Amino acid sequence: MQSVLDVSIQSIYNLEDKIINWTQLNHYPVINIKRTYNTNWLNVSIENSTNMWIFVNITTQSHSNLNKTLPKVWLLPHKPYQLQTIDFIDKNDWVLANIQSGCYRVNYDAENWSRLSKYLNFNAFDNIHVLDRAKIIDDTFHFLMTGRLNSTVFLDISHYLCRDADYIAWYPMFKNLEYMSNFFVFPESALIKV
Repeated sequence: MQSVLDVSIQSIYNLEDKIINWTQLNHYPVINIKRTYNTNWLNVSIENSTNMWIFVNITTQSHSNLNKTLPKVWLLPHKPYQLQTIDFIDKNDWVLANIQSGCYRVNYDAENWSRLSKYLNFNAFDNIHVLDRAKIIDDTFHFLMTGRLNSTVFLDISHYLCRDADYIAWYPMFKNLEYMSNFFVFPESALIKV
């Protein structure tokens, strides 16, 4: 991988420095993205500041390039947050991070979740790559179960699935339903023998 990176436009990065600590993780890091809607500022922070490099790629509704997955922001080791100016953010756009890459979860502010939900439910949801739609479902359920997201956000976002026939987009929902089924006791199921 380093040899490919060396000949690419991003050759200033040493892959070993960036990846060494990822192999020792117990769980996904969580990136929080909070916007200042009257400016182009994003507050990009990581929960429980770690000693690893984390790359964050970002796109917006009106300037989406969902195939460009190179890092826009590097979160540096031992720095809990960074303020980023993103020149192409329209104040009415949603922001989406972790585009088809990154082994971390992303939690947005309530307004951005609402904008993503509206877009998925009322616009051409398939303009967002299927892997990103799956991550949105997976992340919202994770944050719901850990108490960091209101249940209506998860329900509003997952409602779009009635329009999506792609198995990849549905897969996290199947896993979520499987997980939730453990919370419900069905007395009738006692009659079924395995």
